[in-house]
Amino acid sequence: MIDIPNDPTLLNICKQKQALRQSIQFLRNSISDEKMPLYEPLVWDKLQEKMAASGKPDLVLCYCSFGKEVPTKSLIVSLLAMHIPVYLPKILQKRLMCFVQIHSLGACSKGKFGILEPKLLEHGRIIGTNECKKYLPSGCVFAPLDQIKNGWMIVPGIAFDHQKYRLGFGGGYYDHCLAAASGCQSIALLYDFQYVPKVPIENHDQPVSDLLIIPTLSNISMNNF
Repeated sequence: MIDIPNDPTLLNICKQKQALRQSIQFLRNSISDEKMPLYEPLVWDKLQEKMAASGKPDLVLCYCSFGKEVPTKSLIVSLLAMHIPVYLPKILQKRLMCFVQIHSLGACSKGKFGILEPKLLEHGRIIGTNECKKYLPSGCVFAPLDQIKNGWMIVPGIAFDHQKYRLGFGGGYYDHCLAAASGCQSIALLYDFQYVPKVPIENHDQPVSDLLIIPTLSNISMNNF
């Protein structure tokens, strides 16, 4: 575990969050490119254990990993091979995103932050909050996020604590969705060094349901920070 910086000047929660982001991102970026593919089977093993314990979900709201995040691309391919519907996030406006069903990663393209996103198709299947509707194609098949049952939402993040609170990138996209997705199990994928004693939180911050912690392969030292 990494202690949150205890500098007395970091009294403001936003500053505490930023300091923790920098700490974890430093460690995450230290993972070598050669090691990244080795994490993919570890991630799938964790998800299979989760399915064995809680049952197969009817659908999965996932995300396409970027940079040195816990890799999800092989996971997405494996879920599709099991004929589990997979939806990926699509940013619509500031702090607003929906989830679009995909049938292949090849149908995605780089979005606003350089992350692979699905395309909004005229007759596509889309899940989101009601605020999303005005930004969607008129012919799409829309399902409200708060009516989804027996689904999983696989959530990215920078740090998580024992109460399952999450530190993201600060955009608020996932906090908004987590607040609405009461029928979904929200699952965070994280490296062991992303598990911290306490995440600084504000009123809008939402915890996740479960943490799937991926052990770090020994190419970085926790003494580096």
